[in-house]
Amino acid sequence: LVTFSDFFRENRKQIHGMDMPLIEEEIMERDIRIDILKGIGIILVVWGHATAILIKEICIFHMPLFFFLAGMFYHPKQGFIQSRAKRLLIPFGEYSLIFAVFYFSMGLQGIPLDKLSIHHIAAFDGPLWFLVALFYICVIYYFLDKTVKKQNVILIVSFVIGLAVAYSKINLPFYIGQGLFSLPFYAVGKWMNDKGLTQAEGAIKKATVIAIAGYIIAIAFCRLAHYQFDISQLKFSSFPFIFYAGAFCAIYLLLNFKPFNKITTTNRILASLGANSLTIMAIHAPFLWLFRDFIRTNSSFYNTKLGGGNFKLNHFCYLHNIELFNCPWNRTIKKTDS
Repeated sequence: LVTFSDFFRENRKQIHGMDMPLIEEEIMERDIRIDILKGIGIILVVWGHATAILIKEICIFHMPLFFFLAGMFYHPKQGFIQSRAKRLLIPFGEYSLIFAVFYFSMGLQGIPLDKLSIHHIAAFDGPLWFLVALFYICVIYYFLDKTVKKQNVILIVSFVIGLAVAYSKINLPFYIGQGLFSLPFYAVGKWMNDKGLTQAEGAIKKATVIAIAGYIIAIAFCRLAHYQFDISQLKFSSFPFIFYAGAFCAIYLLLNFKPFNKITTTNRILASLGANSLTIMAIHAPFLWLFRDFIRTNSSFYNTKLGGGNFKLNHFCYLHNIELFNCPWNRTIKKTDS
């Protein structure tokens, strides 16, 4: 199984059609701050699928963060739609096929075939809904950019579309609704990047206070209303603008968190995870599912009160060990442990 994970690592460029470097020299040539944010985002994605701890707080911003960062790097060029299809839809198809074959070849019980439908085409690898939704967003924004051209108008149109989807409560097939609702995150990412508002120059004090307050309000709403925002499940409550506001406030705080501007060991690890976020997003859910019985029967932690009541956390820890087993910094970790 470790070899199976390594296959994705070694062949990520061919699988994704994307530049996803691991070695330190390549990381330094990129904007490490962006990879750090992606690293934090993917950790929260895995955490959210592994345990319910702080899930309401995490779901306010973890997926919007990825859409926002994608929008920051929107650069229209000839063959843009074909390029997005290659980088998003092809990996979706490949990973879905690989894990479908894997489930059947292992003869495992509970294969998620019964969940496969026009509303859940990522049944064999649930988190991949993100790739399909992002493709819709890229296509829609591209046409808006070519026709409307004025970014302020595009922003307004994006929010109108997103809010219309949220309030209509129509469950569109093939993750179209998820893409339409998430369009504003992409549009704002593009707008802020063009305005130079995503640069690592530190946050404005008043804006930081407002962002903290906005995120706290969103958390309070989720806690008091016992509600969890979830784009994949089209759960936006009757107040989707709280979701938008809370997400943008959290993203602003992350963008302007000064420690992320420094080159440290922790940031290098986060950046490396971020550079491989697509691979991790694609393979973590099947591994969580695959090892659930193994962990329950072989882990001493599971027999404890915390393990028995929260065995999802056990899954996360086990997956964490697999993911980090052959990472470049693993040697350093082993030396420290010894």
